[in-house]
Amino acid sequence: MVKLGMPCVSFTASGSLGKAITFSRWKGQYYARELVIPKNPKTAGQVNVRTALTLLNAYWQTLSDPYHVIWDEFAAGSGMSGWNAFCQRGMKQYVIQLTTAVLPTSVSILGDPPADVWTWA
Repeated sequence: MVKLGMPCVSFTASGSLGKAITFSRWKGQYYARELVIPKNPKTAGQVNVRTALTLLNAYWQTLSDPYHVIWDEFAAGSGMSGWNAFCQRGMKQYVIQLTTAVLPTSVSILGDPPADVWTWA
């Protein structure tokens, strides 16, 4: 990936040029890359993982601020946010407990962060 200081003789650039190159910004750095149109086959495994992440996000929203702070402290030094660490831990437990053939409908978590008892159903 090319990092740009002044893309296209401009201080900022975003969007696509033709159907060849895309300019964007990530974490304060401007870059250019090949335009890629993502595929979305909606396989059973892909739908299940997306559903699991949706459930984790909904659960995260129910947690009080002190839990968010604890997760942030747990993630400190890893380059992740507390939310990222929470989702990573939850998805690891999802993979351990369920196969991709099972569509999750709920998640429950016991214990103080980083919780060790994740129950997927």
